[in-house]
Amino acid sequence: MLLPAILTGMSASESTSKKAEELFRWGDWYHRSIDWDARLAREIPVLAEALGQPGDGGIIDAGCGPARQACQLAQRGYRVIAADPSEEMLSIGRALAEGLSVSLDFRQATYEQLPGVLDGLVDGIYCIGNSLAASGNKAVARDAIASFGECLRPGGRLFIQIVNFARMKAQAPFVRGPKLLDVDGVEYLFLREFQFHGDLCYVTHFTLFQDDGWKKRVRASVLYPMVQSELASWCEVGGLHVDEWWGDYSQSGFAVDDSEDLILLATKL
Repeated sequence: MLLPAILTGMSASESTSKKAEELFRWGDWYHRSIDWDARLAREIPVLAEALGQPGDGGIIDAGCGPARQACQLAQRGYRVIAADPSEEMLSIGRALAEGLSVSLDFRQATYEQLPGVLDGLVDGIYCIGNSLAASGNKAVARDAIASFGECLRPGGRLFIQIVNFARMKAQAPFVRGPKLLDVDGVEYLFLREFQFHGDLCYVTHFTLFQDDGWKKRVRASVLYPMVQSELASWCEVGGLHVDEWWGDYSQSGFAVDDSEDLILLATKL
């Protein structure tokens, strides 16, 4: 097992083989590293309930990544526009949709670009998996909410999920994991450390694995750690009425000191 080896102080080399380099391409690694069965079982019923019955206007998966949720919702009868700025992610999503024989409308677009790539107003938008925070910039996150408001028809629903940064900041430095993953018979252990500096949250992603000896992989990213009051004010400016604040996908009420997530459900006025 990998974890006992780490605990006994076994060293890790920074070099990786060609096979490992291929595995660590960010889009593919993200796609592999998530327990999708558990995640989709948690997310899809709540999204379907929050967004309402499928309508003619369709819905947008904003920051769709590998489009796992989009495929599931398309199987439930929704017309889904899967939007992401990353062509790498979109290519993974296209392959997945083809394999599942579902029809998705893929658009390469940032949040700000969404109003310009649509054919008309939509019935709903969801932006989950901490994607809004991953913009890494307050102005981009704020403008994303404005863009979502522009894309929604009156009565359209907006669903946003980010982590509860206020709770994490109070416990800083905050660490998530470790988590074990088996890929093709090789165990990977990874964890994330969150450090707050100024208006930003810096995340270090550590992965340890065995590939002709113990190896490590380190990647850094930046999040914008928005809080409830900011989302509320941005929604008001964007013509969106906040209906619910949840602390997780069980739809429990949001508690700033205890909730793991911050989930917003809003309606376009």
